[in-house]
Amino acid sequence: MKVLKKIKARIGLSHKQGLHCPPAQPLEFHPVHGENVMLSSGNTVAARVESFCKAVVFTHRPVRVNEKVFIRFVEKSESWSGSIRFGFSAVDPRQLAGSLPKYACPDLTNKNGFWAKALSEKFADKDSVMYYYVSNSGDVVFGVNGEDKGVFFSGVDTRRMLWGMVDVYGNSNVIELVDPIGQLNNIRSSHKMPKAPAVENEIHLRKSVSYEKDYKLCEDSCGSTRLGSHPAQPLPSKTLNVPRPRRNS
Repeated sequence: MKVLKKIKARIGLSHKQGLHCPPAQPLEFHPVHGENVMLSSGNTVAARVESFCKAVVFTHRPVRVNEKVFIRFVEKSESWSGSIRFGFSAVDPRQLAGSLPKYACPDLTNKNGFWAKALSEKFADKDSVMYYYVSNSGDVVFGVNGEDKGVFFSGVDTRRMLWGMVDVYGNSNVIELVDPIGQLNNIRSSHKMPKAPAVENEIHLRKSVSYEKDYKLCEDSCGSTRLGSHPAQPLPSKTLNVPRPRRNS
């Protein structure tokens, strides 16, 4: 029981931070997404396979007030700076098919019905798990590895249906939607078999990455000066070894 309590606290499911409104089904990513996104693992993993932008994704269903969206940072690129932008959309993603812009911020957040803000890179380490949710008052609260970080931004209209929205931006190039309830059930099952090792599943995705295309950086209007966010940009050429495909010998 002590082990389960520690795990619950780590992923933000303690009795003080539980899901106030249990969802009908685990969250997946919506089939409408940015053109540089590839979905896998039952639409729970979103990988940006090219460049640093054009990677806006949504949850496949609306989320409820106080329902936590859990995101694992599966891979972290060393070729860009900046991290995910996350928030909510009051616009059904189906209405955005074929017309998604490069960036959630400011391209979508400048429009009615979209709210998002940039996460600081210090919270986006590989294998970290963050969560966020919107309260009845429209405050967006987030936490990392079970530790509540407080209100991230405010002003979300909770009278409308809301889809979770993430821009897989900068060095956060692969993310996963985590089902905390399912993970706890798996952990309980494994504890019934003492000899079974407690091994966390790793996700390995093959990506096709091209850094040689010309690109134009946008002015990031939703960065947080409090958290030190800034637009993505390639690292200086003196310190960056551009990866090349390996040939099989």
